[in-house]
Amino acid sequence: MTELRLLVLALAWAALLPPARAHSAPPADVTGTLLAVEPAAADGLHREGRLRVETACGAPGVTPGASLRLRYPLPLAPPLPGPGDLVRACLQQNGDVWETAEALTVLGRGEFRNPGEGAVTDTGSAGAPVLVKILAPFHTDCQARTRDLLVAYAAAHPAQVRLQVFDLAQPPGRAEALRERLQCATVLINNRFAFTLAGASGLRRVCLQHRPDTATSSYRAEDAVAALAQEVQRLTQPRAGASP
Repeated sequence: MTELRLLVLALAWAALLPPARAHSAPPADVTGTLLAVEPAAADGLHREGRLRVETACGAPGVTPGASLRLRYPLPLAPPLPGPGDLVRACLQQNGDVWETAEALTVLGRGEFRNPGEGAVTDTGSAGAPVLVKILAPFHTDCQARTRDLLVAYAAAHPAQVRLQVFDLAQPPGRAEALRERLQCATVLINNRFAFTLAGASGLRRVCLQHRPDTATSSYRAEDAVAALAQEVQRLTQPRAGASP
């Protein structure tokens, strides 16, 4: 009798569960950049957004450069993933939405153009493929050389580079740093501040943060210009084998 009751309870519970979703593709292990994030879903536990695929493994139809509509659970603790974050997830297609059962893993900052407001300098084309944002306090001259070199490069390449300068000593600059989740002086080139540069001594990793041009600095002012020139070339020069 007890077994019969358990069976009845199990069947009743199964009837209350939502129907299983039919998945139209195998799962894909994906890394990509969040391009947009919508407000929390009605259940308060999920969000939806748009993801640009950088790498993918598993699903034949998911290739680098593809744009996916994404639904994912909110993490148990902050920070929340935001636009411009490079993330990783195991995704399963459900209609026109790709879902993950686990919170996104944030790997760093992805390639992303996100112009700000309140810049003290804003030059170049709004449609330029490269956006440079300098966020630094300019009441001292420690960042002035980096700024001047980048301003000169942008002035010589207005169709390829848009340059925005934000003064962290002013409220709009501090607001932009907060929006970008930055806590120190930083040069962002299409949302990123870490780059690998090629030189006579081989490859060198630079981080365009804090004060440059000192014995303990992570970069020189010229490195910021080299990183910018490298990105301009990568994004504007035809790829080998591409049609003219």
